[in-house]
Amino acid sequence: MDALPWLFMERVCLCLERESLRDGSSIVSIWRAVFSATRKKIHTLVVYVKDEKLYAAARPTFLNAYRELAPLDSVDLKFVTNFTINREHVPSSYKEITFNGLQKLFRSIIPTSEGSPPVRYDYESRNHLRLFYTSTDFTVKLLSMRLPVDQ
Repeated sequence: MDALPWLFMERVCLCLERESLRDGSSIVSIWRAVFSATRKKIHTLVVYVKDEKLYAAARPTFLNAYRELAPLDSVDLKFVTNFTINREHVPSSYKEITFNGLQKLFRSIIPTSEGSPPVRYDYESRNHLRLFYTSTDFTVKLLSMRLPVDQ
């Protein structure tokens, strides 16, 4: 199994839920290095809605710097594995994006229905949308984007 290409092993890691990725770092083989390196690259797309504008950044998923945000252009989008959309205070590190820009980002997130169903539900791996007190037109436009979620 150690003779497999790194890229293949990385793609396997991207199909796993968070707990399996954490557990994989204890495997004694080249897989340990692949799991560890991949975990450092995985991010969550974080979108905030304020005054009917969209703001986005990437949040490391596994690092202790969970609250630290990275600009979207500094993250490899193939490692953005899930998203969350909220209506909250927008930190200055967030970049305003358009609906079209958000649609492109959503397309880069692998649909959760690809591959086999997860072994267990993983709260950290979910896609999340929470918009209270947002205009109906804005919410309808956002929902019409066909967000990458399971049924």
